[in-house]
Amino acid sequence: MNFIYICDIVLDCDRDSIIILGKSDGPICHARSEACYYNFC
Repeated sequence: MNFIYICDIVLDCDRDSIIILGKSDGPICHARSEACYYNFC
């Protein structure tokens, strides 16, 4: 039950992608890691 609060929504320079910036209120990964890619580092 963690949430990500949206801080900003912008388009990239050639307007073909949406960039959403957010801040989480806790761990993002279901394994309670700060990121879901912790096993790949």
